[in-house]
Amino acid sequence: MESVFTYIDSNSSYVICALAAVCAASLIFCAVTSVKLVSMGKRMNNFFSAKGKRGLEDMLNEYTIKTEFVAEKYDGIMNLIDDINARLPFCVQNVGLVRFNPFDGMGGDLSFSLALLNDKLDGVVISSMRGREASYAYAKPVVDAKSSYSLSEEEQKAINIAADKNKLVISYRD
Repeated sequence: MESVFTYIDSNSSYVICALAAVCAASLIFCAVTSVKLVSMGKRMNNFFSAKGKRGLEDMLNEYTIKTEFVAEKYDGIMNLIDDINARLPFCVQNVGLVRFNPFDGMGGDLSFSLALLNDKLDGVVISSMRGREASYAYAKPVVDAKSSYSLSEEEQKAINIAADKNKLVISYRD
């Protein structure tokens, strides 16, 4: 260790110059780094909050709020879809209509039997018969495409059409 101190003592001017050079280089390095840091800070400020324009931070905040709003709406829509899917089997989905003329000699097929059934083939068959002097209407409950009441040929045909899960089909009796 004594030899180091002896060397520094004998060459102190060189050591001082070397240390001064290292300090100068460090100062230059710090100055260049500071200039670059200030420049980068300005660029970051412009990037995140542009003057007179929407910056990235504002846009991200806005999109975060919109995303939360859409997520809430999505949850509401999914709940509504679940509710609709729960109710759908009980809604009228199958329809059958048969038009006919119950009385010979009367013009046109103005009478009809209409079957309105849900997904489980439960519902009602409605018949309307129009005559010259009067009109009659009947409604009969339907469970699993059958009724506990006696059905006319037209009513059964309307139920069969609806039970085939076809779209609305209008049939005429020959």
